Amino acid sequence: MQRRIILCILAGFLIIGTLLNLSSKLSLDSQSNINFNWDDNWTTEDNNTPNVTPLPVEPVQIEQLVANSYQEALEMSAKHDMPVLIIFHGDSCSHCIRLEREVLPNQQVKAMMMNYIYLSVSTDERDGQKIASKYNLRYIPAFAITNSAEDKLKFEEKYMNVEQLVRWLNNPSMFK
Repeated sequence: MQRRIILCILAGFLIIGTLLNLSSKLSLDSQSNINFNWDDNWTTEDNNTPNVTPLPVEPVQIEQLVANSYQEALEMSAKHDMPVLIIFHGDSCSHCIRLEREVLPNQQVKAMMMNYIYLSVSTDERDGQKIASKYNLRYIPAFAITNSAEDKLKFEEKYMNVEQLVRWLNNPSMFK
């Protein structure tokens, strides 16, 4: 019982102190010399509105999250709660070269890829072959979307042009 009384008294002091602090701030603001008239007629020459020049707004540059290894991609997926887009390719694959030159630089594709952590996997390298075997890869170029639990959310083995890839990547059901 005594604890409750002490706690109520302390809470009362806290509330009173907060109210006194707020009232002192309000009285300071009301005593300032700035006096704005907020009339309905803003076109008059004698309005007292402040002459403020807005600062230019610079667009925020969001960078593509790119992983350098499969393990790093899974860790980034867990950290950022984002799926991983894996693009499998080979150095001598003409469709892969075309994909890298014509499709991936497209602004629509880049915009859609921002929703994913990007991992480029060369099947010409030993590590790339190990990752490809996890997805039972038969043809390149190939696209896989996975998450930090390595669930195979989506998979496709074929060349896709800009429209096809944008449509394929645009799958809101994969995001929370």
